[in-house]
Amino acid sequence: MTVNIKYCGGCNPRYDREAMVGRMKSSFSEMSFISEANADADAMVVLCGCPSACTDLSDSYGTYGRFVIWSESAYGRLTEFLKNIDKNLAEQSS
Repeated sequence: MTVNIKYCGGCNPRYDREAMVGRMKSSFSEMSFISEANADADAMVVLCGCPSACTDLSDSYGTYGRFVIWSESAYGRLTEFLKNIDKNLAEQSS
C-alpha cells in the first residue's frame, strides 16, 4: 500500500508533523510513504499544522481516500483510516 503525504505551508504549526510521519512509518512499516504532487497512491494523508486546515486540497487524493489531520490528538483516527484501507486492499487481493 502506498500513502502519499502532503504538508500544509506550515505557517502556524502546533505539533511536530515530521515526528508524526515518523510514527506512521514505524507503525506501518509494510507501507510505502511518498510525498509527491499528483502521484498515484492508495491513500492521501494531509498534515495540516493547525485547526484552520487551510491548505488547498484540490490535488490531494488517494484511490481509496484522503485523511486530513491537524492535531496529534487525531492520530488514532488516522491509524484506523490506514488500517481500514490496508484491510480492504488485502481482501481484494485474496
